[in-house]
Amino acid sequence: MIAQVRPLIRAAAAALVALLGGCGYAGSGADNAFVRKAAWFDMLDGGDIRRACAPGAPDRLRLVYNQDYRSHVRIYDIDAGAPGAGGKPGDGAALAVVVVTDKPPALEIGLPIAVEGWGNNTARKALTPAELGRLVGAIERDRMLGPGPEGLRVDAFETFWTVSGCRGGKPVFDVARFPSDRFAGLTFPDALFAHDATGVAVAPPRALAAEDLPLQNWSNARETASYGRSHFTLVAGREGFRGALRL
Repeated sequence: MIAQVRPLIRAAAAALVALLGGCGYAGSGADNAFVRKAAWFDMLDGGDIRRACAPGAPDRLRLVYNQDYRSHVRIYDIDAGAPGAGGKPGDGAALAVVVVTDKPPALEIGLPIAVEGWGNNTARKALTPAELGRLVGAIERDRMLGPGPEGLRVDAFETFWTVSGCRGGKPVFDVARFPSDRFAGLTFPDALFAHDATGVAVAPPRALAAEDLPLQNWSNARETASYGRSHFTLVAGREGFRGALRL
C-alpha cells in the first residue's frame, strides 16, 4: 500500500510545480501522468520550445500523435542540439519517445484521481545527421512546418498530428486531422515510427463516433465524470492553438 502511494505523491508534487508555473510545460516530464495533465495544452502546442526559439537556437521539434487521448498518445521530441550518434552535440540529434497507452491494472488505493494514460513506455535514440535529415526532410515535404490551419478544430477522442517547435531560429506549428486528404498524404509518420524503439504498436487512426459524444448519451454519473476528465476541443491558429475547451 505505502509502496503504491509514494510514486503517486512524487508525481503529484511534480504536477503541483507545473500548476504553480501557470500550467506551462518545462520540457521534461512527458512520461509523468500528472505533469501531462497539468501542462498538456502547452506540451501539445510546443510552447516550451517556441518560447525559447530565437535566431541561432538549435532545431527542436515535437510531434504528437493523438490517436485517442483516452488510450493512445505518442510524443516525439527531436533535439538537434543534443549529442548524436557520434556522442558530441551538433553531430546529429536525439529522439525522445513517450508512448502513453490506457491505464495499467487497477491501483488498489481508492484515491479519487484520474488515472488515464498511466501506461507509459519510453525510449531514446541518437540520430545520425543522415537520419535527422531524412526525418526533417519528410516533415518539410509534407508541409507540416506551418503556418497552422486557421480555425481547424480537433477533438480529444479523434486522431490528429501536431508538429511544433523551432526550425531555423523560427517558431513552427501545424496540425493534420483525420480523416482528411492532408492526413492521408503524410509521409513523415512512417519515417518517425521506424526510429521508435518502445515496442508499442501504433494504434490506427480513428474518427469521432456517436459513442464519443456522451452529451447525448450519458447513462450514469460515472460516465459523465469520466468524459469531463478526459475531453477537450482545441482550435488551431496560424502560430499555435488559440482556443481550448475543457480538459
